[in-house]
Amino acid sequence: TWGGYHDYDVNSIIDLEDRWSATIFLTGESNHPVDNYPGSTPCIETDFTIRRLQTFKLAPLAEFSWRITNRQGQTVQSGKAFADPDGRPRIQGVTVCKEPMWATITLFKEEQERCNDEDELLTTPGEYCQVIDVSGVSREFITIVPQNYNHAQEHPLLFVFHPGGGGMVNFRYGHIVGDGTGREELFSRAEDEGMIVVIPQATFNEEINNTVWNTFENYPQDSTWVDDLSFVEVMLEHHRSVLNIDDNRIYTCGFSKGGDFSQFLGSQMACTFAGVAAVGSSAGEAVELGSPELEFNPIGEVPVPALIMKGYLDFKRPFEGGLNNTGNYTTSAFQDFHHWMENNGCDTMSIQKEVIIPDSTILYTNTDCNRSEVQFYECIQLPHIWPDSIHNVGVNANRLFIDFLKRQTNITCRGSSVSDQSLVFNIYPNPAIDVLTVDMNSHLIDYSIFNYSGELVINGRSSGSINISGLAVGLYFIRVIENGIVGSRTFVKIH
Repeated sequence: TWGGYHDYDVNSIIDLEDRWSATIFLTGESNHPVDNYPGSTPCIETDFTIRRLQTFKLAPLAEFSWRITNRQGQTVQSGKAFADPDGRPRIQGVTVCKEPMWATITLFKEEQERCNDEDELLTTPGEYCQVIDVSGVSREFITIVPQNYNHAQEHPLLFVFHPGGGGMVNFRYGHIVGDGTGREELFSRAEDEGMIVVIPQATFNEEINNTVWNTFENYPQDSTWVDDLSFVEVMLEHHRSVLNIDDNRIYTCGFSKGGDFSQFLGSQMACTFAGVAAVGSSAGEAVELGSPELEFNPIGEVPVPALIMKGYLDFKRPFEGGLNNTGNYTTSAFQDFHHWMENNGCDTMSIQKEVIIPDSTILYTNTDCNRSEVQFYECIQLPHIWPDSIHNVGVNANRLFIDFLKRQTNITCRGSSVSDQSLVFNIYPNPAIDVLTVDMNSHLIDYSIFNYSGELVINGRSSGSINISGLAVGLYFIRVIENGIVGSRTFVKIH
């Protein structure tokens, strides 16, 4: 049974009729000699009896198969075993290791269908595991074709990106309970809207010893980081070739590193995506792992509607930004919100604030943008999770994401242009210490500087250099007016 010096991650459990799995590991608090293991592999061999299964049921003494996979997805142990007289699965001789050498144990009644590359399968409703080649690397993804799919009409396409350290199978099937709640609600709501859903699999990165999405702009040939932008582009062409995709309704959403990547796609492929939704993620990152210097995603070619959620109890993507619990630096929630308003040409004085649930959830909305909108959920009770109806944290990403995305249509790159009535200018340095320079052709400019709460802190007229030494450290945005045309940019005051 669980306990002693081995344990499991309750959030990783997948409990289905034909399969059960969970992430297993050794705890760090036991008095077992492995805590002082002299070698390089702190592992033990142990036996498991798994109790309290809800959906995966075995008859007494029934045979079943099992396997152990490491974080790279490689099978390191496998075999067959029998349930005990009470129908509980019992496995002997399982190797379990300490973090970061976690592994996944899977029990199944029959072999699971392997991924394939048969495109013709996608022409009918169903769920398929596919493989494509991207620059010589085999990449996997799950495609869900809705039951109401009609090849004679165009259907929206939704990409769903799993968190770093996770996988597409766990994200697809994890947190499913019998009444349709949990993350299954996301897929059922997408089904109701006739959306084709694609759940890609990230690659394992040896540099950080985990699966991860690459949100760096450059991809050195000698690096272990792969080009995930090309992966998305190849998947798009793959689905366009066999399904009737509405190119004006392609969306992306994700959680944690998958949310980072979704926001990254909104900047890098702005003409492709009609909407972005992300939870527990950031619109920028450290210029290198462990560095306090942050870099935001580049401003997209056109506006992209965005919905972001961040929680006060999230220690991997801290609400106030800064150093997280893994030793890396992240952007703050309001920095991300203002980044998307800047990306979408929003009037930063037009933010609407609504208390959804007192002492729990606040919604900030800005629709005064260039054919776009930005929503930000400030979630007081939200930790680093994908919030659904199981978690009582004041928001349900399944419902809010689909409701937000389904009303977005990408028209800015197809026949209509972004409004040209937004003043374009540059500012530097950013972050700034004492002086902020506005780079424009005008000899004199009228400017106003506001803090992230929308309060005016400085205004005046300048030839380009503005003294900001009296401002407190934090995030600000500057509004500039020239000949009646308004433009705004965000900047960070440091020191």
